[in-house]
Amino acid sequence: MNDLAARVRRAVPADREAVLELWWLLAAEGHRADPRYRMQADAREAVEDVVDGWFSPSTLTSVWVAETDRLVGFVAVRPAELHPLLDRPPTLLLTDAVVDPSARRGGVGRSLVRAVREHALANGFISIEVGTLARDARALAFWRAMGFGDWRVTLESPADRR
Repeated sequence: MNDLAARVRRAVPADREAVLELWWLLAAEGHRADPRYRMQADAREAVEDVVDGWFSPSTLTSVWVAETDRLVGFVAVRPAELHPLLDRPPTLLLTDAVVDPSARRGGVGRSLVRAVREHALANGFISIEVGTLARDARALAFWRAMGFGDWRVTLESPADRR
């Protein structure tokens, strides 16, 4: 694996369209990994509202982008809302991350995670959490390679299962 010459920086409002395009790539890949993961027919406006919120001056979400000659990846994080009864350290929740397939296996994902770790440490976060689809072997392998391990597991069952 050779490191791709990608620059990682904080996202700016001018990155909105490219981030949206990458977000839809993330959603499509989630569906390919697990057909149960699918967007509602009218989700586009809601997704645009979420991404617009990331660029709001009052947001708690931080977004980094990786660029070469164009944006090839992004990651979004925000402070985790921890259960009030748990004694957990300040935690950063990595909510969304994707690297364009043409830029994978070149260090872009690692560079984005490095930016998140630096942000976490600089802002007093002791822990970082990320969730991914259980059936997305590629994503699971990446996050494990980045040093993430199991903490909680979410299980699902059809309501009518006997």
